[in-house]
Amino acid sequence: AVPAVILARPHEDPLNVFNGKIIRKVRIVLSPIFNGDDVGRVYRIVESAKTSTRESVIRRELLIKEGDLFDAFVIRENERVLRTLKYLRNVSIVPTVDGDFVDLDVNVQDTWTLIPKVGYSSGDGTKKRFIGLAESDLLGYGKRFEVGYEENDNRTVTQTVWEDPRLWGSDIRLMGAYLQRNDGERSYFILDS
Repeated sequence: AVPAVILARPHEDPLNVFNGKIIRKVRIVLSPIFNGDDVGRVYRIVESAKTSTRESVIRRELLIKEGDLFDAFVIRENERVLRTLKYLRNVSIVPTVDGDFVDLDVNVQDTWTLIPKVGYSSGDGTKKRFIGLAESDLLGYGKRFEVGYEENDNRTVTQTVWEDPRLWGSDIRLMGAYLQRNDGERSYFILDS
């Protein structure tokens, strides 16, 4: 197989030259958060604290599979879909042509997803404090979990949020939240597709 040499008119998508070829292989290439030979020890330690996004999570977002006919529009749309995922960056799908076949490398890079949340404010005689933690790629499965605690004047709130954008691998999104306040409790659930 030879990397594709792309020749196209300036106003056309250069990938159009592959339209109609059979997609023989789709390979996922996942790069770490900190990429390169000059990454220091501290970065490597931080990197080891994050579970890499699982290949199956990336594959479930693909609009293409082995055996499909190559369509430049679908490839560009798939790059756009992958870029919307908060736990991936530097997305590209690169074709390599071999006769009537095209092999695709889906190149993505993990990003840091564990975000601490800390806040304090005061004004007009009121004080507000907040502490929490949010993870948008829990254990590499693309699921979101948040927990937080807030004090606002005489009110306290403890909150927990869970979001599964692909419930059981489907197109159904489940989001649930539980808030416990000193003046009561509330639960929210959203199920949509």
